[in-house]
Formats: sequence, C-alpha cells, structure tokens
Amino acid sequence: MAAPAPKYNLNDLVYLDASARIGFLESYRVTNVVRNRNRWVYTIDVEQNPPAEPTIGGFNDIKKHRMLWFDESELIDFEEALLLAENALELKLNKVRQMRHKYFPDGTETG
Repeated sequence: MAAPAPKYNLNDLVYLDASARIGFLESYRVTNVVRNRNRWVYTIDVEQNPPAEPTIGGFNDIKKHRMLWFDESELIDFEEALLLAENALELKLNKVRQMRHKYFPDGTETG
C-alpha cells in the first residue's frame, strides 16, 4: 500500500500549532520533507540572531540559522493558524475586560 502524500511540500509556508494556540503567528518555509517511521517529517530553517552582548569566554555561535524538524501534526496552514490565534487572543481580551470591570465597575478609569 502506498504511503499517503505529505500535507505540505517543499517551500510551502507553515505555522507552528503550539505557537498559534497562544496567539503568536510567524510563518516558516518547509526546506525538506522526509518519510520517517511511517510519518511525514518536515524541516524548517530558523534564522538565528547573534547575541547582543559578548558571551562568557567570548564564544559566539556563528551559525546564521538552525534547522528544526517537526512532525506533520505540529504544523498547520495559514487558515488554521489564524483561527487558533484569533481564539487565543479573544480569550486574552476577555480576561482584560473582566479585570477592567472588576477594578473599574462604573467605567471611571483614571489615567
């Protein structure tokens, strides 16, 4: 039986499910697709910024990017990411509104 096709292909833009669930959206480009133990695994390159301050002993990691591996279940498309982020941010906004109502029930906030 043939393996199912991968959900994402080389150069597709993907989002991290866990990040979108907390309201953070950042796209990553798929750089490799591999079949491993009957599962699709994807790599993405993440740019790495150098440290702002000198590190202990003057050692700096000079790599400009890191290659990270993700299982297909950890990645989502733009539409899914927007929905998850919207839900997360809506919950946060509701918490802020509840706090405002708790501390300023009559709407008389002072700045």
